[in-house]
Amino acid sequence: MNLEDAMTRKLLFTHVPKAGGSSIHVLLQQIIGRRFVYRVKSRHMETKPTLAHLTQEEKDTHVVFHGHFTYGVHESFSVPCAYMSVVRDPIDRFVSLYRFTIERGREDRRERVKDLSFVDFFENVLMRQSRGLSRGAAQCRMVSGASTKDKIKAVIDNDYMMIGSVRQQNDMQDILLSMYGGEKRETLHANRSQTVVVDKDQVADMRKKHGAEFEMDNWLVSYCEQKFDSFREAYARNPICKPFDLTEVISARRKIRNLHRIEEEYEELDKEITKMIRKNRRTRRASSRVPPEQNPF
Repeated sequence: MNLEDAMTRKLLFTHVPKAGGSSIHVLLQQIIGRRFVYRVKSRHMETKPTLAHLTQEEKDTHVVFHGHFTYGVHESFSVPCAYMSVVRDPIDRFVSLYRFTIERGREDRRERVKDLSFVDFFENVLMRQSRGLSRGAAQCRMVSGASTKDKIKAVIDNDYMMIGSVRQQNDMQDILLSMYGGEKRETLHANRSQTVVVDKDQVADMRKKHGAEFEMDNWLVSYCEQKFDSFREAYARNPICKPFDLTEVISARRKIRNLHRIEEEYEELDKEITKMIRKNRRTRRASSRVPPEQNPF
């Protein structure tokens, strides 16, 4: 996808769980403004690829849509869209979820997990209730909606403005700041676990034991890293900077609000007119009646 064209489109940030997406989300809020970044809430990674629940005003006035949605949500928009995402080594995602659950997970989940080793957590908990980190090609399905390499490549090549792995996240943040004219800040690492230590030997054992199950996702990470390296080199040769301008968005939002206000005023006026008509009818009926004492017959 041509970068200059992509920067004029709605940006759909497909947030792969436990792949560093929260940091990119926070950065986009800082650059573009929190009120123009819409967070799509969902309980699962592989939700239905639609944003039909959004109102037209929400679609019109937001610039970035972020959430654990799959490829395909662009079909909910009548304007051109561009995707962005960050992927990660599949086993590392499980390690990250294990740490996060123990440190900051919901209380009931912390209680279930706190005494489990990483191996027990991986095999006994996640294999029964994956919470969006299912086995196999979960990341492939999420970022492309496809299951074959050729189709995945086609989606990434044609519909993604930027995609890379969590190892390239610092460079991704720097490029986003340059593209949208943001100020250089300390690199963000939101939702990063700090205290839980995972046995490296256990992680290595899981890689050997379950490596074949994640073959497609491992390939995806490698392909996305290559794509981002090429993108970074191309951007270094020809950087495009379009500082985000709120004028158009704010103007559109004001127009929509004015239309809604006019519509509300019209509805109130219509109610008043209806009341007046009914009152007039009652008055006319009452005045047309002749009192019994004045009736000569």
